[in-house]
Amino acid sequence: MMNILNQIENKIPVLEDRGELRKLVSGALDLGEELLISGAEVARVEDTIRRVCLAYGAESADVFTITSTVIVTVDFGERGSITQTRRISGTKFNLTSLEALNDLSRRACSSRMGPVQLQNELKQISKLPKYSYGQTCGIWAVIAASFSIFFGGNGYDAFLSGCIAAVLFFAQSFLTKLRMNSYFSTVLCSLLGGFLSNMAFEIYHGHIEIHPSMINIGIIMLLIPGIALTTAIRDMFSGDTISGLLRFIEALVLSVAIAWGFAVLASPGSQVVSVNPWLQLVAGIVGSLGFSLLFNVRIPKRLFWCAVGGGVAWGVVLLVQFVGGTEVAGYLAGALVLTIYSEILARVQFCPSTVFIAAATIPLIPGGSLYNTMRFAMDEEWSSFAAQGLRTLGYAILISAGILIIHTIMNAYRAWKTNLL
Repeated sequence: MMNILNQIENKIPVLEDRGELRKLVSGALDLGEELLISGAEVARVEDTIRRVCLAYGAESADVFTITSTVIVTVDFGERGSITQTRRISGTKFNLTSLEALNDLSRRACSSRMGPVQLQNELKQISKLPKYSYGQTCGIWAVIAASFSIFFGGNGYDAFLSGCIAAVLFFAQSFLTKLRMNSYFSTVLCSLLGGFLSNMAFEIYHGHIEIHPSMINIGIIMLLIPGIALTTAIRDMFSGDTISGLLRFIEALVLSVAIAWGFAVLASPGSQVVSVNPWLQLVAGIVGSLGFSLLFNVRIPKRLFWCAVGGGVAWGVVLLVQFVGGTEVAGYLAGALVLTIYSEILARVQFCPSTVFIAAATIPLIPGGSLYNTMRFAMDEEWSSFAAQGLRTLGYAILISAGILIIHTIMNAYRAWKTNLL
């Protein structure tokens, strides 16, 4: 890495003007901010900012990132040091932007484009196309319907889950336009979802077989910050303790509030239904495809492999259980195999592995388990509540551990390979 930077430095003059240096640091922070908002993990954000600054002649760059703030101090030697802070307001997964930002960071390090060009490139990335309002509403409906079936619902449950999800999409869009706090609006949507599923049960009970819990679980997968929860645990395991802990508490509180919102207004009583493994596998693939679309993946081959990844992850869980393994072993194996799958595809497709992991992990996210935890609380079954709650946390830890193990091995391999060169 240092040899490459030395070669670059010999070809391109180092920035000397103090104002240009400030623009450079600001541009690196802009790049890190957009990465964090688009769904990048803390380690990627900090490494990107550090690499960009070092590529432009900095002697050192110290970066500290948490969920809402990025602080960077860059030492340019005789040219002085610069410290800048950036306040981050919310994150929204956009994997197309994440891929473009990752590519921009590589090009910025290799060619050392000027600060103005870096800012212009960032503006172009912010203008990348997104799915329309109507398309996103349809995506919400498909995701809710597929996960309703995934957790054991029937066709009626899936249809009602999709319809209610569409209503909640319009409700959340309206609340967003009112600039309402995103967490409060999400909890309001969960209350509305629980109310609508209860209304559907009261209207159709005795006429058709529907399961309010299965309707709710399908919708809850849209709202629950499952990826944020597992990413937080990965951050803590990786040594980013403060950032991981803050993100974990934030995701946990929101998850519990959402599950409570659905559970408190839903029909009483827990419902347990049998699940056809093959149907569940297909529903997991469709659900992963839906989340890929929701995360703004637009290239068809990326969408295909993201959907297949969801099937791979859940297929491994089913296979482990089929041969007599425990559910715990299944979730860990599913996360391990999915991460290997994503790392291979990242190299074949020349994009970050996050593009494939983010959506394909969704079938493993314990949204149904969290909902059942709150159902037990509503029914005052406290021993079951405690057991299910620990099981839910265990699922999240297993998923994070599986992903982190493979990433650690890959990072060690890359470091070993770099030292050999």
